Amino acid sequence: AEALHEQGRWDEGDTALRAGLGELLPATASDPAAAERCRVAFDNLARSGQERGDYAAAEAAFREGLAAVPGAAGHFHFQLGRLYAGRGRPREALAEFAEAGRLAPGSGRRAEPFVRQLRE
Repeated sequence: AEALHEQGRWDEGDTALRAGLGELLPATASDPAAAERCRVAFDNLARSGQERGDYAAAEAAFREGLAAVPGAAGHFHFQLGRLYAGRGRPREALAEFAEAGRLAPGSGRRAEPFVRQLRE
């Protein structure tokens, strides 16, 4: 999937990611490595959407990741905050960064520069 994305073959790469998710998602509750691979797959699906200018697809990938990999919720809220901040949606970005910080203090610290910039 990553090789296809590197070649700009976004749809094919996304299809490969979806196939991998289909195999890995059932194991995420008991296998931390599977959960991490799924987190990366959802990140890559979101990046694909952003690269194609389809920000709704990027948002949907992060939201899907939130539902499918709850242990990575802080990460996905942080990523949604970044997406919203970059798209001129400051209120939504701040809400996502706050939720990221609540769920995963490390994500909250990573969000501080974004939050500071949004508030300024």
